[in-house]
Amino acid sequence: MYVILKVITPTKLSREQKKLLESLSKTDLDNSVEFKKYNEYLRKNK
Repeated sequence: MYVILKVITPTKLSREQKKLLESLSKTDLDNSVEFKKYNEYLRKNK
């Protein structure tokens, strides 16, 4: 199975966009159950 991602990095962000990104970076997404399951899956299926 392959996944292709296309990531576009914006060159300019508005103040609101910067604020939203900063608040996203402060979340504990890494600690979510779904994220842990996904990481476990990746480790097992290398």
